[in-house]
Amino acid sequence: MARKVAERHAGLYAAVEFLDRFGRPKTLTDVEQADFVGIENTDRMMSILASFGLNVRPENIRVSSESGAVIAQCVRAGLGYSVMTDDMAHVTGGLEAVLPDVFRVTVPTWLVTHSELRASAKLRLVFDHLVTGLHGAKVLA
Repeated sequence: MARKVAERHAGLYAAVEFLDRFGRPKTLTDVEQADFVGIENTDRMMSILASFGLNVRPENIRVSSESGAVIAQCVRAGLGYSVMTDDMAHVTGGLEAVLPDVFRVTVPTWLVTHSELRASAKLRLVFDHLVTGLHGAKVLA
């Protein structure tokens, strides 16, 4: 069973202090040589960035994590740029969207569970309740 519960928007973010120190880029080319905080693995991060015409080398991705909360804190600490949802960046604080008119991503959020749970009315009720609650959630970390 799967239900789409929301669509989030994401962009390229960096710490305000990082941007104060290294400057605010005017084009995607301006950030290609910078440090990045990776999502999941280097190949996936490079693929996401390349889809926007941003050619980043593997050595520019200094640290990676599968945890959105860890990525947000690494960016907040000034370790580099990363892709993150707008609501996560807002909750983290101290971050600024970089080139928001150029780098925008829509991120679907799904709630997924094993199909055998359909047979249980109690579990179906919990699933439906979670769908309702997550639909209005601000951040899914």
